[in-house]
Amino acid sequence: MPGNTIHLTPDDVVVKDGHPYTAGGGAFPSGHTNTGYTDALLMAEMIPERFDALVIRGARYGYSRLVLGVHYPLDVMGARMVAQRNVAHYLNDPYYRTLFNEARAQLREALVKECGTTIVECAASTGKDDPYRDPAMHTFYRFTMTYNLPQQKGEHQPLKIPKGADVLLQTALPNLSPAQRQALMEETALPAGYPLSGETEDQQFWQRLDLSAAYEMARKTR
Repeated sequence: MPGNTIHLTPDDVVVKDGHPYTAGGGAFPSGHTNTGYTDALLMAEMIPERFDALVIRGARYGYSRLVLGVHYPLDVMGARMVAQRNVAHYLNDPYYRTLFNEARAQLREALVKECGTTIVECAASTGKDDPYRDPAMHTFYRFTMTYNLPQQKGEHQPLKIPKGADVLLQTALPNLSPAQRQALMEETALPAGYPLSGETEDQQFWQRLDLSAAYEMARKTR
């Protein structure tokens, strides 16, 4: 029929504007996951009363990219590493920290006003209505660090904590010294040899860092 643009298309081809679609953007690391983890980590620093829940929420966001079928596990794992490293870098920058503290104070003031009570009381839960209190969430977080990809056996370099990395636990564990926070990071780190652990000390640390486990260990020993 004149003007009819409808035509048969092979069922094994994705078509855009009448032509086979080709993807031009890279997948590694996942940009959405990077943003999700970054936001989750910054919120966890602003609201340490929900630190663990927010860190795990970042992992769930990354996992959603796999569920949607738009990324591979390595894309998500790499994005987590980048986000952790970047947030630590930001929080160690004096100028950024000043702006961050102002935003943090404004957020907490707004939350107190809306909750009508302290943030501690507002954030508390019995566990029944809070899925993030389920111990299985820690297992899930650990899973998202490797997605069950195989571990390479053999000798590996010892874990070395980058200078300033413990800032990620500073507001959540303010009563601990930097050395104590670093010790927690080392004790709860993922074993060496998993994908993206790399050959450099910096890359190995950011892949093996388990903030959820470090915070949980400190909480249990208080």
